[in-house]
Amino acid sequence: MTESDALASHELRHQAEFAINVFERLTDYDYSRGLVDTPANISVERLRSKNYLLAHLHSTLLPLLRQQIGDLSDVLRARGSLREKPDLVVTLVLEIQPKLELTLDRIIRVINDVIPGPVLEPKQKEDQHLKQFKCYRIFGLVNSIRKEMQSELASFFVDSRRVLERLTLPVERQVAPQNHPHVALQSIDAAIRWAEGSELPIIHNLWQSNLEEVDGALEDLLVVAHPANKGHTQPTIQLAQSFIPLLRLSKLFFKKMAAERIDRQKGTSFTEMSSHQLTLLDKSVDKITQHLYNLVCELEDNADIGPPHAASLSGHVKSIIYPFHSCLFLADLYVVPISTDTKLGLSLIHFKTWFVTWNTLFFQATHHAIKACEVYRP
Repeated sequence: MTESDALASHELRHQAEFAINVFERLTDYDYSRGLVDTPANISVERLRSKNYLLAHLHSTLLPLLRQQIGDLSDVLRARGSLREKPDLVVTLVLEIQPKLELTLDRIIRVINDVIPGPVLEPKQKEDQHLKQFKCYRIFGLVNSIRKEMQSELASFFVDSRRVLERLTLPVERQVAPQNHPHVALQSIDAAIRWAEGSELPIIHNLWQSNLEEVDGALEDLLVVAHPANKGHTQPTIQLAQSFIPLLRLSKLFFKKMAAERIDRQKGTSFTEMSSHQLTLLDKSVDKITQHLYNLVCELEDNADIGPPHAASLSGHVKSIIYPFHSCLFLADLYVVPISTDTKLGLSLIHFKTWFVTWNTLFFQATHHAIKACEVYRP
């Protein structure tokens, strides 16, 4: 190695170490600066006076952060550049980092100015007319930025730091970088939805994300229930088959709801649900997905189902009945009337007929699944 090469290598290492230290600082970034321990004042009057800050958050700051995270990931995932022009990669990273840190700092200052403390879980039953100022939205915004986005960005910065650490190794010891921004970008998208304030996009995302979860569980169940499955006993395979209609109907429900878009001609993005009802809808959907996931996992993990396992499986089925009824009731009463796209020829009568038919099939599927589990009772 020539003296010039040695000097360039030393400079690269020095710059990379500086960028690594910045990523370490970003990983541990303090989102609680200026916060107090007492619950935040989220009165409508105060929130209205700060609404311009929320608008700046969703229209400017969060989209800018998303762009900067994407740009940073593009630089760090360019395999050819990492090997052939590591000095250029480090230079680009050093250009992006201060801008990104400034944006993140501004986001934290804004959210902590608007909501300077913790927000209690939304239980209000009489705030259905407050639109974007419902406690449900404020709680979701705080949770989205201070918990979910903070966690996912920290993971992204850890991965980014590791990519740069590899640059300081000899070429033969370097491996392909693992820097995937997808989850971090999703967390920013979620924060944008909450900051914007409209309920229907939030509810639509709730349907869509859980549709994907249930779809994954159904695919796993079909593997267990396949007649050619050699990893499970025949009785277990037959029991797994009895759950297929239940998961297919669950998937169908979320798919139907996720397919509905806001009818812009109706000029509303808010439901008449209170924060209590919105929270109930949110938790009901999560319960359904969690119980279906646990049901499939238990089938996957047990080659031979005995009475204790059968009782647990039956419990999962019973545990989704009430949450589904809550979803059905709230969707029918509050969501469908303002989200039905009349251009597609879908009327409220069509939906009510669909709900009745689905509910009948769902009752039959749960009854059949529970009966199948009872065969294993001692």
